[in-house]
Amino acid sequence: MSPSVQIRLAKRMAMALVLLLAPGVGFAIPFSLDLTIMASVGLNSASLAPYSGTQTGALSMTSGGVSSMSTIDGITVTGSDPLGGALTDIGDRVGIDFHAGGTELDTEFYGNYGFSLANNSAADTYRVTLGFESMNLVQVMGDLDNAVFAESKMFLASGVEELFYTYRYIDLLYYEDFDDTCNGCLFTYDLLLGAGEMIDLYGDQGIFGGAYDPGTGYEIDLSTTVSILDVANLTAPPTGVPEPTTVLLFAVGVFLLIAVKRRGERQVLL
Repeated sequence: MSPSVQIRLAKRMAMALVLLLAPGVGFAIPFSLDLTIMASVGLNSASLAPYSGTQTGALSMTSGGVSSMSTIDGITVTGSDPLGGALTDIGDRVGIDFHAGGTELDTEFYGNYGFSLANNSAADTYRVTLGFESMNLVQVMGDLDNAVFAESKMFLASGVEELFYTYRYIDLLYYEDFDDTCNGCLFTYDLLLGAGEMIDLYGDQGIFGGAYDPGTGYEIDLSTTVSILDVANLTAPPTGVPEPTTVLLFAVGVFLLIAVKRRGERQVLL
């Protein structure tokens, strides 16, 4: 390998180290041990096996940056149900994915979300920023006055307060078409937890469809995720002093850049 190529590679390695230290870089970052966040997603036992057509789905979870999934076929779950555990890092999330389609009778497919957040600190207040993303697509096949409908909805709430929701409904027989969705959008919500405070969240997800006239049918896809976007201590003042590990890594990056520069100067002299 020529000296010039070696220099370019060393520069890239050094810059990569520096970029890893930059704020806002998207990788798993553990948040304070003062916070305990438990989450779960599961298939509701009220779900009915499809009379005809298909019902498939998945339960998903990312904990500590590590992802896991359970699959659904009809109302049979392969894997853990519910799927749950501790969310410990920024970017951890849980989600439910449902699909149904058919040309006869009804589909009824239900899922549940559950969260329990606890601030174990004796004095600090924390802000937890949740993110909600969804893809909610509903299609019916037939003409007006045909007996075919499809509905798809999900909500997440704290007590009587609704945090997130998505809703889509079409009924050709009754000329109804409601669309309250934002596919691909990211909605955020801040939860404040005082010292020793606990907050429980719950949510439901469901898709429903029916086709009763010849030549009619429906297709429904609903995927939702709830993630931990940020955790901030609102009580502890910023010290302005970097963590020791950060200082060490930054020093290594600067050292490599200086070493590369000096080596390049020596190559020029030679």
